[in-house]
Amino acid sequence: MFSSVLRFQRLILAFALGGIITTSATAEGWDATVEPAAPVAAWREVSVGGMATLNGWAAYSGSTFAPFGDLASDGFRFRMSSGYGRYHYTTALPAQGDCRYGNGRSTQIQGRTTFADILAGYQTSMGSLTIKAFAGAASDAQELSVLDICNASQGRAYGAKAVIETWLNITPRAWAALDGSWTGAHASYTGKLRVGYRIIDNLSLGLEESVAGNVAGRQLNSGIFARYEWSWGEASVSGGVSSETADFRDIGRERMWAAVNVAVKY
Repeated sequence: MFSSVLRFQRLILAFALGGIITTSATAEGWDATVEPAAPVAAWREVSVGGMATLNGWAAYSGSTFAPFGDLASDGFRFRMSSGYGRYHYTTALPAQGDCRYGNGRSTQIQGRTTFADILAGYQTSMGSLTIKAFAGAASDAQELSVLDICNASQGRAYGAKAVIETWLNITPRAWAALDGSWTGAHASYTGKLRVGYRIIDNLSLGLEESVAGNVAGRQLNSGIFARYEWSWGEASVSGGVSSETADFRDIGRERMWAAVNVAVKY
């Protein structure tokens, strides 16, 4: 009887020890095979920004998607953006409805603009050069508080749009970016050149030249910028002198301008 109980106790002890050993081995195997999850490569980017001069301002937002990969790799892209702004200008009243001549009087006109686009494109890299090209459709609306028969951009317009953006790493610290766009909506166009230098790994300072215009006139900007980048986004501020022209009625007015932009990737 006693020997039977002893054998039963030994059996229970062996089972318990076997369970501990098995559990320990299983735990060691778990610890050895499970690794921290790798960070997911960003395939979306959201940006917001704005620009202001002494006679107006505009704000915008946009989203870019890499549906078949990530933003750091070559491949297809989709982009959507929209914006809103307000402005004012003083213009000479036309003589007898002829915009070539003024009648000696002037008036101030308040305006507001809304714009949007939807684009598809592709990103490709060739060594230190990265190129993005987009095409799609755009809309542009200019609403004026007073009818200005000499302003060819008033009203709503739609048209095809093309965009090209380039980035060149000149050296490990020096870089240049050249962007441009055109749309048939009010024949609007933009162009911007930045030349920057990384004073530290994440912070660049540099010079900026840009132009924006449509059928009614153009704006030239010269200035400086600061750009800070991190693993999942960037932010930049810029400012300088702006020269605006709108045919003979509003020529060469020098103004100050400032702009800010923030982009987040996820």
